[in-house]
Amino acid sequence: MENISSVKRRLITSMISLLLLVITIFGITYAYFTLRIKGNTNTKSTEVTAGKLELTYDDGNGLIELLKIQPGTTLEPKVFTVKNTGTNKIDSYDVIVEDVINELYRNYDLTYKLTCTSDKKTCSGANDIFPSANQVLVSNSIDVGETQTYKITLVYKETNVDQSVDMNKSVTAKINIVDNDIYNAYNNILIYGNSEQNGVPSPETPVDIESVGDLITDVNDLNYGKYYIPLTLDGENVVIYLNEPLRKIGNYVDYLNIKSQKVIRYVGKKVYVDVYNETERYENYSRYGLGVFNPSGIWSTHTEKSNYFSYSINGGPNSFYVGGNAAASIFVNDSLLNIGNQDDTQEKRISKVDNWLRNLEPPLEILYPLASPIEETIDINIAKKNYTNVVVNTTIQPSRIVNE
Repeated sequence: MENISSVKRRLITSMISLLLLVITIFGITYAYFTLRIKGNTNTKSTEVTAGKLELTYDDGNGLIELLKIQPGTTLEPKVFTVKNTGTNKIDSYDVIVEDVINELYRNYDLTYKLTCTSDKKTCSGANDIFPSANQVLVSNSIDVGETQTYKITLVYKETNVDQSVDMNKSVTAKINIVDNDIYNAYNNILIYGNSEQNGVPSPETPVDIESVGDLITDVNDLNYGKYYIPLTLDGENVVIYLNEPLRKIGNYVDYLNIKSQKVIRYVGKKVYVDVYNETERYENYSRYGLGVFNPSGIWSTHTEKSNYFSYSINGGPNSFYVGGNAAASIFVNDSLLNIGNQDDTQEKRISKVDNWLRNLEPPLEILYPLASPIEETIDINIAKKNYTNVVVNTTIQPSRIVNE
């Protein structure tokens, strides 16, 4: 008959083994997924784009379908070829992923590697984080009769942190190509800016100037401080990020050119924190010069906007005006800043106004027409095709949308 200590030892050993088994199971399970590419490897299919480029998928289609992922798993390469069947060299075409649905929270753990070989010359590949939206992977040129063979591999990186947040998530996409020479025939989308104020501004009750594009205020967002314009193009959601919103004053209006991926700006914004002189003195208010906001000296259009003053061609207490030499002035009532008999010199009055401006929050700003437009290049990842339905989902709607 066994003694009690021997029984205890076996019992403890069994409990430890069971605990190790549980830990092992959970250690594997918390980030356990499997991965597969959808397609029939016994068939081949060919898709012809614009009669010039022939795209062939070795596994039968261009679908990528990731149902489950196990960290460290490498997907067997998906192979496809592109052949120029036309009579002219194509200077540029894109390999793209479209119809992308990426549910991964840790999407940066899923990477791809795309290689390219040619039967005539060298061609470019790429490697990066797998996109969370439609995106161009690489661009190449292709000669007449040339065939380029691509291999794309996906890897869900194994990390030292808990990846279970992506349990049961999925990623789907389709590989396709776009002939950029054909793209020149596609329609264009122009989105024109707009600027609105909900009320009449005054020094006591400033009114923000809101324009097309919503400010990103989340400090944890990679695009914090930028303005975003959400679009719906034939049911496809696209977000465009800008450093400044699209503005409009009078006939001066910024616009976004989707096709050329450019922003053309005709409206500038100037922020003022001081004054440089008192240009005129009236019975109970003064005109203070803020400085020239356009060095080229464009004549005033009398359409300028401010968040603290309403515009007045003739001036008047607590208004602002822009002269023919593009110098902005504000007309400040003495009672606003308690300017009295004790402030009997220009220096004293300027000092009070200057101190007031420096402590304004938000600061005084004026929108004005630029003497010449400013062009900015932006990156827009959308499919290059004709869109019939364009919806802009911003708080302030564009003044117009052109789809031509």
